[in-house]
Amino acid sequence: MKKSCNPASPEDGQAYAALLRYKMSETGELAIAVDDPTARVEYVDGEFVVKTKDTVNPLRFESCTSHEGVHLSAWRGNRRTWEEYWYLGYDVEPTCPDAEGKE
Repeated sequence: MKKSCNPASPEDGQAYAALLRYKMSETGELAIAVDDPTARVEYVDGEFVVKTKDTVNPLRFESCTSHEGVHLSAWRGNRRTWEEYWYLGYDVEPTCPDAEGKE
């Protein structure tokens, strides 16, 4: 973008925009951005799968809810490579497996 979307930031031309091809949730409020021009994103069996150049195992992205937030995670095979927790500040219906929802 030529202009920052944050009015408090300096006008230095360092703003960016992301076009979301897929929504992580029905509300579309949460998303994961992958900054790799070789990335190919597919939605397979309820999961987002990202294949990149020279990678044997693709990344799989998942989301689930605990009592007051959303857990986002990335997996390669059976190994979790990234996770983030987004606190919502209100109760939601838990959908995470017990082990992940307690973290």
